[in-house]
Amino acid sequence: MLLSAPDNIRKLWDRWNLRGLIIISLSLQAFLIMFASSRKRRGGWKIVMLIWSAYLLADWVATVAIGLISSGLGLTPICQANTSTRRESNDILAFWAPFLLLHLGGPDTITSFALEDNELWVRHMLGLALQVLSTVYVFIQSLPKNILWLPSGFMFIAGIIKYAERNRALYLASLNHFGESACRKPNPGPEYQRIQKMYSSIRRAHLPAQTRNIRKPEIFENMEYLEGQTVKDSDSRAILRFAFEFFDTFKGLIAGLLLSPQERHVSRGFFLNLNSKYVIQIIEIELSILYEVLHTKVQVVRCKTGYIFRIVSFCCILGAFFSFFFVKKHSFRMFDIRLSYGLLIGAMVLDFISLIFVILSDWTVRGQYWGKGARCIASKVINRRRWSGSVSQYNFFTYCLNDYPEWINKLAEALRLRSILEAVNGVRHRSSKKFGKNQEWHFIFSELREKSRTAKTVAEGKRICLQRGDGILSKCENESLRQSIQDFEYTESLLMWHIATELCDEDKAEDGPSSENIDYKAICKLLSDYMFYLLMMQPTMMAPVSGNWKLVFQDTCAETKRFLSEHPVSTAEEACEEIRKVGAKMKPRALKGGESKSVLFDAGILAGELKKLNVKRWELMSKVWVEFMSYAAINCRANVHAQQPSNGGELLTFVWLLMNHLGLGTLVSEDEAVRLKFVVGK
Repeated sequence: MLLSAPDNIRKLWDRWNLRGLIIISLSLQAFLIMFASSRKRRGGWKIVMLIWSAYLLADWVATVAIGLISSGLGLTPICQANTSTRRESNDILAFWAPFLLLHLGGPDTITSFALEDNELWVRHMLGLALQVLSTVYVFIQSLPKNILWLPSGFMFIAGIIKYAERNRALYLASLNHFGESACRKPNPGPEYQRIQKMYSSIRRAHLPAQTRNIRKPEIFENMEYLEGQTVKDSDSRAILRFAFEFFDTFKGLIAGLLLSPQERHVSRGFFLNLNSKYVIQIIEIELSILYEVLHTKVQVVRCKTGYIFRIVSFCCILGAFFSFFFVKKHSFRMFDIRLSYGLLIGAMVLDFISLIFVILSDWTVRGQYWGKGARCIASKVINRRRWSGSVSQYNFFTYCLNDYPEWINKLAEALRLRSILEAVNGVRHRSSKKFGKNQEWHFIFSELREKSRTAKTVAEGKRICLQRGDGILSKCENESLRQSIQDFEYTESLLMWHIATELCDEDKAEDGPSSENIDYKAICKLLSDYMFYLLMMQPTMMAPVSGNWKLVFQDTCAETKRFLSEHPVSTAEEACEEIRKVGAKMKPRALKGGESKSVLFDAGILAGELKKLNVKRWELMSKVWVEFMSYAAINCRANVHAQQPSNGGELLTFVWLLMNHLGLGTLVSEDEAVRLKFVVGK
């Protein structure tokens, strides 16, 4: 026996389901246009999940609402079922349908949530065609006595424009087209046939001729003038201009294109002579531009065609407002009239907010001359917050001491949910620290700049960028420290150094005061916990260098838990103290014979060797951690780096872009611009 809902509940649902969805749809549009871009400034899983939910729900609500309208009109015209009250009018429903098409176009601040959404532009194009057909169907069903045909027509045009803008934005941000836009204009080179004919004529005439190889640097309209330039204090527009120029040159890396040696030379020379605070500002703006190009409508709106269609769209909304205002609406329900005005005013307000964002965007500030009165506003626009400015932290001992009970782990293993369990545990126990531009960034930049000074050739730059701690330790006389890198895989060395950093952190003996007043211990601890966080919580970024990380981690965890079960402790400090008491001397690998990948007591031996250094110990360790991080950054896939600005930004992505600017990248062509020249003499 089927249970049916009470008549009063069913009537209430029939009356308010569509109206409720329309109100929700408008609310979601307002939320997304105001807060969608905050995910690049704040990060954090809470804000990202909230925006992701709103992004998915916005499309679903609008699609369902159009379906309800079309089914209501096509099957049972409710307006004819009770003509005395006209509870739902065909005319008003046909008027609401284009608004939902407008909402499916989405706000300017978000067209895609992830890079994968851009690759689905074909599906969105098909969705556009289907939704337009649904809206046309609704409109036709309301004819021929639709008194709202004019405002409905205006909104239909505006809705098509908005939805088409979104589809074009997705297409332009798709990987294939993005790579095409990063390519330079076709260059057929010198006319080979004519030169060959001329050369043959010279040979037949027995004229004395010889060939010479000459270097002819390519001419880059956007790069050549940068050589020898720098940034003056308080020159915010210069920073913005340089950021746009370098973005146009380096965006090809996202699609896997190679830089030319000339582009590398100009960029390297520019950044070697730049202060670290200007460097991070330029990189911040570059990544912010990348986010806007990949996830917003900026490429569609910021062109002549985009401006024209935006004006047409706004004029259509105004036309719909005034034509609806002058229509006699006595036959409509008062709530429906108010809802219609709310949709019209909401559409105009959203367009006005979009206009404000366009005026205050980097693209506008870059292209306009600002007088004295507006320079303050321009400076605030340029210097606004562009990423979270924080670095996530996770610690090995925190993980081990706060792991789930054994029965939960076994259940997760049986259900193959171990990775989800670890992700939840990571969210619970990870933390974040503010990233200092004056200390941490300055140190990282200084280290990479020194490496860049020695990387004068492309080949040398590729060699240096692949150092993973061995570059710094090659200058160290301690053989055990060098072996901690040479005799282990990358992830084994990283975990070993992470645990050794924790063991050394409890040592009360500090380094002597630095002439540069740099807290190397704080830098070392920050980078150590950050790299462990990446291995645990960002496996996609670390995939190219992870190797047998899963085996190394699980074996080290197992040995650590077994050891701590015999020495009950409650804090990481107590755990480190118990491990130090073991006084490990014999190499664990000799005992294990390869049956275990644990590096727990290898880290104990390493910590003992590091303590012998005393003076400059933390400085050396910090430099090793910079190499660990730079190795992971340059090996991470470029399209994975491109995804990070939409999640609040990652320090690893900043390091990756900095290394490429300093000529320490791997995506550089080694073909020099050498041309053959004929010299004819007597």
